[in-house]
Amino acid sequence: MSSDDAATHWLQQAGRQPLLTAAEELHLGSLVRAWQDHPAGPEQAPARITRRGRRARDRIVNANLRLVAHVVRTMRPGLGRQVGEADLPDLFQAGAMGLMRGAERLFSTFGYWWIRQGVSRWCDSSSRLIRPPSGHAPKLARLGRIGEELQRQLGRQPSRAELAEALGMSLRDLDLVLTVGQSCCSLDQPVAGSEDPSPLGAMLATPGAPEPDPLIMELRERINALPPLQARLIAGRWGI
Repeated sequence: MSSDDAATHWLQQAGRQPLLTAAEELHLGSLVRAWQDHPAGPEQAPARITRRGRRARDRIVNANLRLVAHVVRTMRPGLGRQVGEADLPDLFQAGAMGLMRGAERLFSTFGYWWIRQGVSRWCDSSSRLIRPPSGHAPKLARLGRIGEELQRQLGRQPSRAELAEALGMSLRDLDLVLTVGQSCCSLDQPVAGSEDPSPLGAMLATPGAPEPDPLIMELRERINALPPLQARLIAGRWGI
């Protein structure tokens, strides 16, 4: 199934889900609350309460899938080129997961924001080769915002100490956030600005690697000049 077909199928399924009446919302919400607010915690709640709570949560989510589609379509133009039409099924799924978290908290009118949060987190994680911890995303956003404000005020790039003071964190915590925010690149990509087609990984030195023995290198060159069968026999016999 193509991404377009998957998105269309998702929207069709969302449109088939019946809406809830106000009385149904109250009843289902009470079942979710009984599960989530159980004195022993939702993970330790009795099986009957857990089963009813999860079914109620799923009904709330299914009845609000149209809201997920609306939020994703509204957010789509502002997500930039990093998210294309092929990503719509994943965006719908991320929004539905956010909606599920909101349903467990009986989100009421805040379902919109739970969906947005789910979509935003998916976009942030999918744009990186290495996914940062979700808790660092707000810190990175705040760091970027305050860093720009300080640069405008000072007329220069703020120092690490100035950034840490403005953010109210230690230099160690700031360095951790900065490290998480660094972009990644593939070692297989060609070196920028170089006519050599070798990948970046081939240009990097291996720490602690011994220098190649000139005598071994010369022997390998001479062996490679032999007929293939002789070269394999000699190399295999002497382990060169």
